[in-house]
Amino acid sequence: AGSELFLKELRARLRPILMNTMGVVIAGIIINSIAFFFLTEVIPFTQGMAVSGRIAVAVLGSTILLALSPASTIAVMQEVRARGSFSKTVLSMTVVMDVVVIVLFAVVAALAAALLEANAQLELTFLLQLAIDLAVAVIGGILIGQVISIILGTHFSKWLKIALILILGTGVFVSSAEITALTKSLGFEIHLEALLVSMIAGFYVTNFTSHRKQFEDLLHDVSPIIYVAFFTLTGIGLKLDMLFGTIGIALVLFFVRIVSIAIGSYVGGSIAGEEKLIRRNAWMGLITQAGIALGLAREVAAEFPALGDSFSTMVVSVVVLNEIFGPLFLKHVLRRVGDSHEPAEHSPDTNRDAVIFGVEGLSVTLSRQLKMSGWDITLADSKEFQTDREKDESIAYYLFDANDLSDIHEFMNNHTDAVVAMMGNDNLNFEICQIAYENFGIQRIVVRLNDMANAPKFEQFNAIVIDTGSALVNLMNQAVRAPQSTAL
Repeated sequence: AGSELFLKELRARLRPILMNTMGVVIAGIIINSIAFFFLTEVIPFTQGMAVSGRIAVAVLGSTILLALSPASTIAVMQEVRARGSFSKTVLSMTVVMDVVVIVLFAVVAALAAALLEANAQLELTFLLQLAIDLAVAVIGGILIGQVISIILGTHFSKWLKIALILILGTGVFVSSAEITALTKSLGFEIHLEALLVSMIAGFYVTNFTSHRKQFEDLLHDVSPIIYVAFFTLTGIGLKLDMLFGTIGIALVLFFVRIVSIAIGSYVGGSIAGEEKLIRRNAWMGLITQAGIALGLAREVAAEFPALGDSFSTMVVSVVVLNEIFGPLFLKHVLRRVGDSHEPAEHSPDTNRDAVIFGVEGLSVTLSRQLKMSGWDITLADSKEFQTDREKDESIAYYLFDANDLSDIHEFMNNHTDAVVAMMGNDNLNFEICQIAYENFGIQRIVVRLNDMANAPKFEQFNAIVIDTGSALVNLMNQAVRAPQSTAL
């Protein structure tokens, strides 16, 4: 979560992100806590609890329900190729919300511990203790971040760096329990919130070191392994009899959570001056839950034996509902606000045809060769044709406006089998490929680039990228080493 919080990317829309987040957090804490508190009268493991205990369950549960899922949100956005202000706001909110939730959980966990103790009294010393805990977590997070930075700066192999980071992360959780036990024996207690320390460490590495990209890549490589273990342990702790016993409560909390998100995002968006379309639809992008929520549920089960697996199972059942329906809502709203850029449905016919953009000697020769293979070819350019066509009437020629590509529809459609972009401007090549992919669903896209540094931009279209210079060198290299295979 910390590594996803890159300040340079958040600054452009910081006000709407913060206002929306604040609205959702405040509405969520109030509405979800009230719902949780009244439900504690019918939840099996909370019946007969003192009021203070029921309040502890309510604030713990409502805090966990605030968590979102950056990983699931990113996955859906990549699937529909989402881009736009709505997408950026929703994705940034999911990251910021997880940061807020982890910090808030550290506060709420301390509050719940006091409430669950017999005859516990909340005094001013509690606030001082809480401030000390948070300060120690911040200092610890920065120190861990510096150690990670040192590891990333070495010449160790990738997997050795990953191993060291995992050992360091495990050490944070082990030392958290040891520090609590040690300080308690000395007459005062410091509770080091391991998730908060880890998040601050990730935030530090991402924003205050030069290792952001490397750190991101390492986490990407190792996270599937960690997730397998994490979700296996979560499944082990999921008691089916308890799950079936709390499914009704889970459904109530599922709908209450949606209502709180809708109210909070609308109010926050209104304060930030967001347009009506975003204010009314933002809630649909903020439903999905996954890793952080499950992690916090497991931590409650570990830290509060009085609540145990019963609390964890109830919360997990709500998270499962959010994980099932959240991506569906997100995909729907991205299409609704126009941020989705999915490829259109392609309808190939029996005729093989291609459109080649850029009229020059090479493209004309290519057109003739394809024509000989039975293809129907259209040549198009944004400038007056300079190439001698030798009056080849079997090839269609079109002149289009580079500043307004709407007239491309006149000679390219959902039946077109292939597009070849050979314009002298890579930005124009990109726009042509984007229209071919998104508007007509054309899957066979070939690009001759002017600058190979632009190649990554075309990966989203699954385009075949050709660099004329390197292609010629490779061919000549093959001719020298194996002339027989060159002819083939």
